[in-house]
Amino acid sequence: MNLYYSALGRTHAGIDQLGRKLDHDWNDFKNGEMSGQGLVEYALIIAVISLVVLKAGPQVAQAVNAQFTKIANNLNQGTNNSGALDYGTGTVGK
Repeated sequence: MNLYYSALGRTHAGIDQLGRKLDHDWNDFKNGEMSGQGLVEYALIIAVISLVVLKAGPQVAQAVNAQFTKIANNLNQGTNNSGALDYGTGTVGK
């Protein structure tokens, strides 16, 4: 359990550190102190993330939709048939 809390603590510390860096960079940008290189790096990161979301979004949506369709079909099958569900075989008996 110590490994879990240790990893969780490091993750939380990393997120805090990233947040402080972003706050610092944002303040530098507002004050006109940020170099062009820093702005270009952030723009590239945002562009790459946007491309990944645009590329993977429809596939993820289809997979989620398929899972919900399976769930709905199983629920409808269980409520439309008379009889109890046989948990051993997963079939509905009459």
